[in-house]
Amino acid sequence: MRPAPVLAAAVLALLGAVIGRTATVEAERPRLATLPCPLRAHAVTDLQLTGYLGDLPVRVWLRATGDGRTRAVTGAFYDTDAWQKKGDSADDSLFTVTGALSDTCALTLAEHDAIEDQTGAWETHFAAPGQLRGSRRDLEGDRSESIDLRIVPALTCDGAGRWRTHMPAHGRWRFSYPAAWRVTDDEAGVTTLDCPDPSVLAHGGISLRVVNGPARIVVTSLGPGGGRRPVSDASMVALIRRVSASARPVRRR
Repeated sequence: MRPAPVLAAAVLALLGAVIGRTATVEAERPRLATLPCPLRAHAVTDLQLTGYLGDLPVRVWLRATGDGRTRAVTGAFYDTDAWQKKGDSADDSLFTVTGALSDTCALTLAEHDAIEDQTGAWETHFAAPGQLRGSRRDLEGDRSESIDLRIVPALTCDGAGRWRTHMPAHGRWRFSYPAAWRVTDDEAGVTTLDCPDPSVLAHGGISLRVVNGPARIVVTSLGPGGGRRPVSDASMVALIRRVSASARPVRRR
């Protein structure tokens, strides 16, 4: 699979779409995994899945829209191992997919890199409740590999879930952050925290920048602003305040 250094145009076209999750949708999400064709559950249905493309561990976001027999599907995915090793939230591990869901729940997707070159073709179906299986044809290597994915709870960028403490190699302050987020430190005492939600990465990504100052830490958000921001301003303010309030001095020997 060829890396994609920036976002593909197919997903950037989704920036005008509303991607905030309501409490109702979140409450219904667990039952999607029990449906024979979960991408037909709502007028707009979002799924997140994890599993493998061949031997690559991936996290996938899919969105199905429309009310006809065939539904349009868009989304994005990344190699989770490669993403954890990178230092830029809009990095070369993110790919986009576009395609259609048939009336028999067969899902056909074209995979693209950032310059809109097609890198793969997916032929998949929901083999069992909550499980998406099929094959991916690599257009660069002219080979095929298996797809084995399962529906999982969606990652979010609002700080929900487990947190852990981070102690930077440089700086006077340790602090807590959402455990699923990626952490990158530099030698100047700046830590970048990247949200791993693929639906957010597809819209520009959300990160927190934590500057380890002499008297306190300073936390700011990075990512699209205004109407392009894929999470609410209130959520970001609450997240920044929580990270800031968690700071404690580090005793170094």
